[in-house]
Amino acid sequence: MAESILIIGKGKVGSSIAQAIRTTKCAKLAGVFSSRMKRFPVIQSEVIIIATKDSAIGAVAKKALASALKPPRIMVHLAGSMPSTVLPARKGILRLTL
Repeated sequence: MAESILIIGKGKVGSSIAQAIRTTKCAKLAGVFSSRMKRFPVIQSEVIIIATKDSAIGAVAKKALASALKPPRIMVHLAGSMPSTVLPARKGILRLTL
């Protein structure tokens, strides 16, 4: 099985991606968190997908990294109008925009 994936954002996009992962079983879905949580539980996923409002991406990404047991290999946000640099730069983390 591929990487474990955590989705942050329980809206239409985040929920749809979660359902696609569950259906295809192409990866382990570690969970789907609300972006509005004050603090995330300990994160141990290799991939974090941020499916939030554009204006919240940076803050949610920082909060996720603060909760990560170890840095994820990949961090992705889904706002095509924003560059991947809106995600915090950390050594060893590939930042992507879809």
